[in-house]
Amino acid sequence: MLSRYKAIISLLENGVTQLPITSIQVKNIIKKYGWDIVEYSLESNIHIKLLDKYNVLSIAERSKAFTVKSIDEQLVFIRAGLSANDRRLLLAHELGHIVLGHMSDCSVLGYTPAGLIDEGQEDEANEFALEFLAPTCILSQKRINTPQLISAATLLDDKRSRLVADEVRNHKKHTDYEAKLCNQFNEIKEKNIKIRYIVVAIITALILVTATITVNYKSQENIEQTQVIQEATPTSEPQIMDIDVVVTKSGQKFHTPNCKHIKDKPNLIHMTINEAIQAGYEACEDCKPDNY
Repeated sequence: MLSRYKAIISLLENGVTQLPITSIQVKNIIKKYGWDIVEYSLESNIHIKLLDKYNVLSIAERSKAFTVKSIDEQLVFIRAGLSANDRRLLLAHELGHIVLGHMSDCSVLGYTPAGLIDEGQEDEANEFALEFLAPTCILSQKRINTPQLISAATLLDDKRSRLVADEVRNHKKHTDYEAKLCNQFNEIKEKNIKIRYIVVAIITALILVTATITVNYKSQENIEQTQVIQEATPTSEPQIMDIDVVVTKSGQKFHTPNCKHIKDKPNLIHMTINEAIQAGYEACEDCKPDNY
């Protein structure tokens, strides 16, 4: 329960207002708490020397991410070349170690002095990460309660989505902090709706004013021509960042819907280019969705 409570508090403190929570958001929160993030490759001699310096090379060889705390430094190490979702989940796990105050005599959070994994701390960090990336109260309130819906909303894999679905179905009553988090999500949504209505009203007013001026200025023949043009011309053009693209939960790229790399692949996720970039995906070099 402490892990879930701490996850809710972290979401509240950091003003998180929508799903899915991106790897960039998790990175920024970790940095906000005073920790540096180091991406390493076991193929790099420079990185090997750095890992040796902190006496964590053996841990780096078997763990994709881990957190080191010393008197002078606070570092989160994460392996290079991971998929966007793996990176996001691992960072959320390490954030759990940090927020839960896990300490270790060997300086690596979640490990025993003998260099073995501390199962209790690992379970707590896993529980934190799931609640942080898929807050039960939000999913329950929005009636996102099946593994498929949860996976689509949070980008969690199928196994974790099933675990979260069980928690959502068994969730009965919001705590005070959960109620605050639900309000935090809803307030932003309502604010965005109001802004959207205002923008639409302004655009509509401008169109009406422009049409009126045109009518008064042009001859009857030109008026008819202008009306035809106005009917055929959309009031706003789609922006590149709103174009629909496709990602897979295990991949690192976003693609056009017809890209050869995602043909016949199951469990595709549709989102806008902006959402894909925020989630940590990069543009496919072959189908070039950013030029789509």
